[in-house]
Amino acid sequence: MSYTEVRNHLSDVLAHVCSSHEPIVIERRRGGNSVVISEDDWKSIQETIYLMSSKKDWDAITEQITVEECSDSLPW
Repeated sequence: MSYTEVRNHLSDVLAHVCSSHEPIVIERRRGGNSVVISEDDWKSIQETIYLMSSKKDWDAITEQITVEECSDSLPW
């Protein structure tokens, strides 16, 4: 989405990002693109980065996830 499109429809863009949790890339003619994400998504990303920053914490989290907890209906 271009900078001009975002500027002209900012309220709609922000509402879409918050409700859909889909990031929107704002493209600029001279480069230096940006991304708009919801505050909830930003907090989630920050929490994940924090948890992954400690190998001990990350290992403890991943140890608790077992194959049995995974659904057979997932495509991956």
